[in-house]
Amino acid sequence: MQPPRAFGSTPPGGMPGYPTAAALQMNGAGPPNPQPQGYYGNPASSTKTAYGAAPGAHPAYPQQTPYTQEITAGIPPASAFATSQQPSMARAPYYPPAAVAAYAGAASQQQDMASQQQLQDLLQFNAPRHFIRASVGRLPNSSSLRHKCHLPLGVVVQPLAPPAVGQADVPSVSFGGGAVVRCKRCRTYINPFVVWESSGRRWICNLCGVSNETPQFYCRATDEKGRREDRFERPELCMGSIEIIAPSDYMIRPPQPPAFLFLIDVSLPSVASGLVESACQGIADAIRKDRLPGDSRTMVGIVTYDSSAHFYALKTQQTRPQVFVVPQVDDMFLPLSEDLLVPLLECKEAVLSTLAALPDIWRSTGCTENCMGSALKAATMVAKHVGGKILLFSAAPPTMGEAVVKREPNRDKGNSTTDRETDLLKPASDAYQNLGQQLTQSQLSVDMFLCPPAPSASSPTEAVYYPPPPASQSGMPTSQQQNQPMSGGLSGAGNVGRGSHLNGSVPASGVSFYDVASFATLAQFTSGELRFYPSFTRQQHGPKLMAEIERVLSRVTGWEAVMRIRVSRGWKVSQRHGRFYLRGSDLFVLPTVNEDQSFSVSLELDETATPGATDNILSLQAALLYTNSDGERRIRVHTYCIPLTQNMQEIAASMDPEATAALMLQHSMDLSLRAKVADGRSYLQNLCVQLMSALQLPAAGHSAYGAQPSLQNNGEQLRRLAFLIMGMLKSPAFRSTKDVTNDMRVYAWHRLASVPLSQLVAYWCPRLFSLTDWGPTEGSLDGNAEVILPPSIPLTSESMTQEGAYLIENGESMLLWVGKSVPSEWLLAVFGVSALEFLHPEAAASSLGRTNDSLGQRTYAMISELQRQRLKPDYMELTIIRQGDSNEQLFFAMLAEDRVQSLPLTFTEFLQKVGQRQLAPVTPMPPAQALPQKFMKTSAHPRPLRLSRTAFCGVCVPGRYTTARPACRADFKPCVLPLLRECFLSSLVEEASCKSARGITLRCHPAASCNSACDFEQSRLPHNTPAGGSFWRATRGLQYEGLAKLALRSIHSTQPLSNIQLLYVQWYPVTTLAR
Repeated sequence: MQPPRAFGSTPPGGMPGYPTAAALQMNGAGPPNPQPQGYYGNPASSTKTAYGAAPGAHPAYPQQTPYTQEITAGIPPASAFATSQQPSMARAPYYPPAAVAAYAGAASQQQDMASQQQLQDLLQFNAPRHFIRASVGRLPNSSSLRHKCHLPLGVVVQPLAPPAVGQADVPSVSFGGGAVVRCKRCRTYINPFVVWESSGRRWICNLCGVSNETPQFYCRATDEKGRREDRFERPELCMGSIEIIAPSDYMIRPPQPPAFLFLIDVSLPSVASGLVESACQGIADAIRKDRLPGDSRTMVGIVTYDSSAHFYALKTQQTRPQVFVVPQVDDMFLPLSEDLLVPLLECKEAVLSTLAALPDIWRSTGCTENCMGSALKAATMVAKHVGGKILLFSAAPPTMGEAVVKREPNRDKGNSTTDRETDLLKPASDAYQNLGQQLTQSQLSVDMFLCPPAPSASSPTEAVYYPPPPASQSGMPTSQQQNQPMSGGLSGAGNVGRGSHLNGSVPASGVSFYDVASFATLAQFTSGELRFYPSFTRQQHGPKLMAEIERVLSRVTGWEAVMRIRVSRGWKVSQRHGRFYLRGSDLFVLPTVNEDQSFSVSLELDETATPGATDNILSLQAALLYTNSDGERRIRVHTYCIPLTQNMQEIAASMDPEATAALMLQHSMDLSLRAKVADGRSYLQNLCVQLMSALQLPAAGHSAYGAQPSLQNNGEQLRRLAFLIMGMLKSPAFRSTKDVTNDMRVYAWHRLASVPLSQLVAYWCPRLFSLTDWGPTEGSLDGNAEVILPPSIPLTSESMTQEGAYLIENGESMLLWVGKSVPSEWLLAVFGVSALEFLHPEAAASSLGRTNDSLGQRTYAMISELQRQRLKPDYMELTIIRQGDSNEQLFFAMLAEDRVQSLPLTFTEFLQKVGQRQLAPVTPMPPAQALPQKFMKTSAHPRPLRLSRTAFCGVCVPGRYTTARPACRADFKPCVLPLLRECFLSSLVEEASCKSARGITLRCHPAASCNSACDFEQSRLPHNTPAGGSFWRATRGLQYEGLAKLALRSIHSTQPLSNIQLLYVQWYPVTTLAR
C-alpha cells in the first residue's frame, strides 16, 4: 500500500479520508494515473515522496504492515463488480463501506506520522535561527485565514550573522570543476528539501516543482527510502546554511580587495569640536592593532575637505604628508594618477604619519564652509576603479560645491506643525539618492559618521571643565585637586555634550538641525551605515566614536555583493526592507554587506498562482553572492521551510514575538513616511489590539475548539509582543516628545531598519540594574572567567529609591542614575568622592574604577562587560546622571513599564488597553431581570448583538452567581474598589472610587473614545426593586472591541456583596480603537 500525500492534502478529485483514483489503482481498480503528485504537490515519479523517500519506506512507518495488508486485502478488485454486459467504463466500482472506513483510518494515521516526520526534518535541516527568523512557525494556507489572524507574515534575514555560541561556522562546499547544482528554471540552489527520483538521476526543485537532471559528476545512488546514500556526507544536502565556493562563472572581474577611503571634514566646526582628532586616532588605533581585514590585499586612502578638497599622496618610506589642494569644487579632478589609494601593508607608516599630522595641520583653520558633496565626488574618483567603502566624517551639512541641500526646519510656517514634521522626515532633494545609485555601479558604499557640534558657546572657557575644591575641603581625590574654578565647578548636567572646544581656542559654531533625512539616503542606497552623534565633543563622544570606527573596520564584511530571496510557488515577496539598492524586481545590490546587517521581507499568498499549485509548505531561500576579505568569491545560501496550516490555533501558538515586532516596525515606518508619524503609532496600537483579539488562545480547561494543551500557552508570547510594541511606542522612533528631534527620529529609523533582532529587543526592552545592593559576587569572575552580572530589575521607578544608584542600558546608550541620598561609602568606593555634590557628571565616567576599593573595581568590571556584550554593533558610552539634573528625563524615558509623556500607560494598563486578558464566561440574562426601559439609554444602533449578565468579578466573586468570600462580605467599602477596578478595566474605565456608601466615581481610560471623564447619571430606582440603592448608567458609550455601553446597579453598604453584578451589557460590532 502506498502512503498518502503529506500534510493531509487532498488530491484532485478526492476527498479527505476516502480512497482516490490513484489509491484504488494500487488494488487493480480505477483508471491509470498519468502524472502522480510528489510529496510537496510537485510533479514526481509515482515511486517517490518527500526528501527522496520511497513510498512506504518512510522511517515513520513501514512499507507494508500486517494491518494495511489486511485492509487492502478486503477491497476486491474492480473486475469483481463489473458485468460482461456493460463496457468497462460504464460503471463505477463499488467498495464496501467497512473497507472504505478502514482504509480512511489507516490513511489518517499515516498522514499524522508523515506530518510528524516532516516537522522533524524541518527542525533538523532548516537554516539556524540566527540567520533566518520567521514571524510564525505555521503559515495560513488561505488569504481568508491570513486576514483573520492579522499577523504580518515574513522573515528577518541576517545572511552573515556570526555563529551562535556553541555552533560551528557555516561549512564551505565546492563542486569541483563542475557547475553549481541549481534549478534550471528558478535558479534555486540544491538544498536538503529537494526530492530525488530515478535513483538519484533527477531531482525536483522544492520551490518551483520543476524536475532537473542531476549532473553526471553529482550523481549518487539512493537508498531504499529514496534518499541519497551520501546525504550526510554533503553539507548542502543535510544543512540549511552553506557557503558555496563560486567558480569563475560568477566573476566579471578579479575579486575585489578590501578598500577603505577616509573622507574627513577639516572645517572649523569639525576641528573645534575634536572630530578630526577623534577620527584620526580611531583609524590609527585600528591600523596599529591590525584590525583591518585582507592582510596584504587591503588598500587605504585619505581625503579631507573644507571649502576645497585635499588629496594626500601616500608613498612608501614617506616621512612627511604631501597634500594636494583642489579648490575647483564645481569641477573636481584628481591631482595625481597614483598613490592616492595604496596597499596598507606597503605604506603603513606613511598612512599612520599622515593621520597623526592631520589634527596639527588644520588646528588653526578659520574656514567654516565645507563642500561635502564635491568631496564625495572626489572620493568616488579615487576609489571607483577598485570599489570598497568610504568612511565619511562630517560636522555640518555642505554649504558650497555640488549637492548642497538647503532647507530650514521652520520653513512653510503656513502649514500645520504635523505637516512640517512629516516633511522634515523626508529628503529635501534627490541629490544624495541619485549619488548613491551612481556609487553602487562602482561597488562603493558610504558609512556616514555625522557629528554636529552643539550651537556656539558664549565663550571658550564656558565649556572647560573645572573640578570642585580640593579633597581637604570637598572629599575629592587628589588626582583632581588642580585648577580650581574661580566660582565653583559647573553645576548639574546641563553642560554634557555641549560641543565646546576643549583647547580654549575658537569655539565651534555648531548646528542645531543637520537635516539627516536628506543625507541618510546615501547610506541607504549604497548599503552603508549612518551613525549620528548630536552635540559632539571629543571628551563626551570621542571614546564611542573611536570604538565604533574600530568595529566598522574590523567586522566581517562582504564586498561587491548581490542577494536574492526566492520563495516557493503560490507565494510572493511583497515588501523588502533594509539598506540596499533594488535592481530590477528582486535583486539586492550590496556594494558591501557586514555581519551586523539584516534584511526583512514580507510574504503574501500569490492570488495569481494557478489553483492547486501552492505546496503545503513554504520554501524560502536567501542566496548572497559576495567576495570575502580573503579574495574568495562565495555564495552564502540559507534555506528555510515553513509548513502551512488551516488551524488558527497552530498559527497563534507558533508566533515569534521578536520577528513579528520587527516586521510591524518596518510597516509602521513606511506608513509614517507616507502619511505622518501619528498614523504609524496608530497602526502599531490598532494592530496590537487585533492580534491580541485574534491570537489569544483559550485558557487551559476552557477551550472551545478542543485544542491540545501545548497550543494553549501563547499568553506569554502575546505579553512579550505587547511589551515590545509598547517599548517601540515609547522609544525615540515614535515617541512624540520635544526631546526627540527630527534628526534623532530619522537616525533611529535608519538604524532600526537593519540592525539584528537582538539589538532591536535591547533597544525596546532595556535592562535595569541596581548597583548599591550587591552581594560579594556581583562584578567578580566566575569559574569560566566571565563577569557575574547582577540580576536585572523591573523597568519601573517603583523599583528605585533615592538611596540607590541604578544603571540602564539599551544597546545604544548606558545611563547611570545616582540618587541624592546614596550612601557616601558607595560614592567613595566607586567614584572617589564623599558626597553627591562633588560628583561631576562629565568627569565621573572617566574616574569610575580608578579607586583601589574592591566595590569600585567590580562596578567598573560589570559596566565594561556590558559594553563588551553590546559592542556588536554599537558601543555604549556611559553617562552619569544625578538626581535632579536637567537631563534626568533621559533616564526615566527608558523605563518602559512606567508612564511617559508620549504614552501615559504602565505595562499592565497597556495590556488592558490592547485587550490581552482572559474574560469570564458570560451567561445570558433572564428577560425578567432586565433593566426597566426608562433606565436604558436609547442607542442609534439598530440591533444590539448581545444582552448578558455575569458575576461582577472573578476575584471576590468566583464562578457564576456565587457569593463572595466571608472576608469580603463583612465590609463593602474595602472590597468594592478592587471589584470595580477589575470589572471596569475590561471596559476601559481606568479608575473607580467610592466617595460615599451610595456614590461611585468612574474615570474613563485614556484609550477610550471620549477624551474626558464619562458622564454618569444617577437615578433613583423604584422602591420595589430587589436591590434598592442607586442606579448608574453611562450616557456616553465606551468604544473598545465591541463594548459600546454598560450600566450597573450600585447597592447600599448593607446589601450582601453577592448582589453586586454587572446588570446590563450591550454588544455592538467591533469598532476600531480611537486615536
